[in-house]
Amino acid sequence: MSLSKALEFTLRWEGGYANHPADHGGPTNRGITQATYDAYLKSIGAQPHSVKEIHDEEVEAIYRVNYWNSCRCDEVPWPLSLAVFDCAVNSGPRQSVRLLQQAAGNLIIDGVIGPKTIAACQALPASKVVDQREDFVRRIVEHDPTQQVFLRGWLSRLAALRRVAIEAK
Repeated sequence: MSLSKALEFTLRWEGGYANHPADHGGPTNRGITQATYDAYLKSIGAQPHSVKEIHDEEVEAIYRVNYWNSCRCDEVPWPLSLAVFDCAVNSGPRQSVRLLQQAAGNLIIDGVIGPKTIAACQALPASKVVDQREDFVRRIVEHDPTQQVFLRGWLSRLAALRRVAIEAK
């Protein structure tokens, strides 16, 4: 499957502009933080401006380069590629790959998606990564109770991701 199919899922959960005081990412629009948007604009030689003004083409470009490509999702079977991508959007690519490596077992958990991790993906059910991610978000809330406000949404998103994984079988 492709980035467009993954984006369709992820953008259902990533709303419009938000600047929730408990969100450590700060101002965000469609899942893209102001800091990520600023870095993207700088990389293309554009002047920084509010993430409120982000365009569809920019959203897709950022998701492609920063999350889909950096996690090598084109080399990961569907729906595992969706689970890895969606986690990368929420927690960063490095953390997403760490959770993938934990789910696969017998891998060095270094957050780098190399040939051994890609090979392990070929037989790994997406549900194992979703389980790792659920444990991860629950630990976030345990260590930082200010994040409790997001837990219900995170768990709903993971339930939807599990349904996609089951339907793909």
